[in-house]
Amino acid sequence: MSIELAEIRDFLVAHPPFDLLPGDALQQLPKSFSIRYLRRGQAFPPADAEASLYLVRQGVIDIRNAQGVLIEKLAEGELYSALCERIDDAMQLHGKASEDSLLYALSCERFQQLSQQYPAFAEHFSAALKQSLWRVINNLPQQSAQGETQLDMEVGQLIARKPITASPDMRIVDAARLMTDEGLSSLLLVENGALTGLITDRDLRSRCIAAGRDITQTVREIMSTQVRTIDSTATLADALLLMNRHNVHHLPVMQDNEVAGILSSTDLIRQQGHHPLQLVRSIHKAQTLTELVDASAMLRDLQAQLFNAHTPAYRLGQIMSSIGDALTQRLLTLAQTELGEAPIAFAWLAAGSLARQEMTAGSDQDNALLLSDDYAADTHGEYFARLAQFVCDGLDACGIVHCPGEVMASNPRWRQPLKSWREYFTHWILHPDHKGVMEACNFFDLRVIAGDAELLQQLFPAAVAQASANQIFLAHLAANATRHRIPLGFFRQFVLVSDDEHHDQLDIKLGGLIPLTELVRLFALAAGVTRVNTYERLQAMQGSSVLSQSSAADLHDALDILNTLRLRHQALQHTQGLPPDNFIDPQSLSQVERQSLKQAFSILRDLHKLLAQRYQTERFYT
Repeated sequence: MSIELAEIRDFLVAHPPFDLLPGDALQQLPKSFSIRYLRRGQAFPPADAEASLYLVRQGVIDIRNAQGVLIEKLAEGELYSALCERIDDAMQLHGKASEDSLLYALSCERFQQLSQQYPAFAEHFSAALKQSLWRVINNLPQQSAQGETQLDMEVGQLIARKPITASPDMRIVDAARLMTDEGLSSLLLVENGALTGLITDRDLRSRCIAAGRDITQTVREIMSTQVRTIDSTATLADALLLMNRHNVHHLPVMQDNEVAGILSSTDLIRQQGHHPLQLVRSIHKAQTLTELVDASAMLRDLQAQLFNAHTPAYRLGQIMSSIGDALTQRLLTLAQTELGEAPIAFAWLAAGSLARQEMTAGSDQDNALLLSDDYAADTHGEYFARLAQFVCDGLDACGIVHCPGEVMASNPRWRQPLKSWREYFTHWILHPDHKGVMEACNFFDLRVIAGDAELLQQLFPAAVAQASANQIFLAHLAANATRHRIPLGFFRQFVLVSDDEHHDQLDIKLGGLIPLTELVRLFALAAGVTRVNTYERLQAMQGSSVLSQSSAADLHDALDILNTLRLRHQALQHTQGLPPDNFIDPQSLSQVERQSLKQAFSILRDLHKLLAQRYQTERFYT
């Protein structure tokens, strides 16, 4: 083999999908390639060439549509096969070399032969096939063993000693001595074989000594009876989220309905190097808004640290959301310290990414107030208006900025009693229009952050059931979901932003994460699923009548890709001292990463086509 052919072979081996071909095929394939050289400014594809698949060896090729809009930049190792795949309207595309470029060209006839002879090669060109997507996912940066140890190990593995327990009838003084002798910061209280309560060092200080209580009384008088527990098979991430969400520092660990030990926040901090628990502690101890602002200044740093520690995207979203929960809860406490206790029952609801537990450091706020039907505007209106304004402005000061669309409890429309919320959902579902459907999308992602959780339970499951049974409403949701343009042109050519600020970049949120979230929400409502986290919705729907198992798995993988690339982009911005955004330069990605992103977009585009056919979405909003 000549030196020139050997160089082509070595280049093919290093780039998909040619690396999928067997060795003997790769040995012969370089002879099938021709070499084309384009000077800067020359047209692409070359006018005098037969229809071919092109592989960029060196240089950059700009691809534009019929209107002259830049769709994609092809760099070293990237393919252009639209002509060989007979993509509709491919001839409307045109390009030119933006710098001197060297191309390898493979005739379409030879391309088709390879596709027929080697299925793995052909799969590369079908975004619908999960094997191809899995291949590119597996080439993304993987978790290190340390990352897995930090968050994925079972809490039972941290239990190093048998639990020390006592009876609730033990005297306080004897319990204190036992805790001192055993070096315990908490003591499990068991009665008739069942966990009854828990006392901690803090309980001894605040409920006994500071309260002037007789130390010969039993610990039953000072113990905490509403004890949150965790199963021994749960992960450290599960424990971290539970502690963050409820601001507790000790979790009894249960195994087969028996106490196996106790996990403290200190144990978690020792295992995990980035201390989200310490941040939550600081938040819950804050006495002023200034202190909360100071604590929340660590949000971006924490997100970058978690990502760099290979925390999976869905776990990272949960942890960041638990901090958003803590900020909201503390602001509500500070507000009620100033305004007094709420005059009626209420539930503070998170909407959007915080409701789905998918918040990042760049998320804005979406929230609402659900009030009991005891609400009377004349009597209670001013109180809840001030409460909502305090919390929303406080979140904004802490970096969770005001919603541009005013989907916030500070907006009177989203601060209503239960009966009004029921009327909202009924109207959205029975009388759908463009505005109403967009509003409904905001509020089919809801979660209680503080207050009376029963209020949401009286509202949400019934609304989901009503939506699931109404095909017209689902069709409107499908039309709304498919209105987003996936930034992918013919044969997976990126459609880039063309404005001055983000020229030649991709908006990975608007073009990827939002369309995916809306697709999954639609499928979940069609299936009657009440969960709101996108990953959990997909898990609940796998193999259901509305979404095949393979499509659910493809969406899950696409979500991983989009989230991972977005979080890495924001982590890099953090190191550069820049505020987080969602605009990614495709040229900053590796070839495999660009390919995986194209696969993710292709999955969304294919599902848009499916929905358009299933619900005949062209009938709406045209």
